[in-house]
Amino acid sequence: MVNHWNMKTPRNFKFTAKFPKVITHEKRLKEVDKELDHFFEAMGRLSNKTLALLIQLPLSLRIHEGLDHLRELVPNLDNREKNYRKTFCNPSLQMDNQFSLAVALMEESSANL
Repeated sequence: MVNHWNMKTPRNFKFTAKFPKVITHEKRLKEVDKELDHFFEAMGRLSNKTLALLIQLPLSLRIHEGLDHLRELVPNLDNREKNYRKTFCNPSLQMDNQFSLAVALMEESSANL
C-alpha cells in the first residue's frame, strides 16, 4: 500500500502519518518494539515524502502514565525520521503545564537522536 502511495503522488507531495492505533491506544506505547519496526519499515518507503509522524495519545491515558510511556518510547524512535509530532485526545493533558514542560523536554531529547 505504501509503495502505491509513493508512486501515485507527485514528487513534492508530503505525508503526515499517525502511529498505528495498536501502538498508541491498544498497547499504550508499551512493549511495541515489533510494531515500531513494522511501522518504520513501511514508512521508510516514503522517507523522501514524509513531513511528520504523529503520535496521538488516547483520551484514557493518564498524565503520569503517558509521560512514563513517552520517555520509554523516545529512545526507540527511528533516528532517520526526526520530525515527530504529538497530539492529545484528552484536553486536560493539553492544558497541564507540567505535562507540556515534560513533553517539551522529551521532544528536545528526541531531536538529538
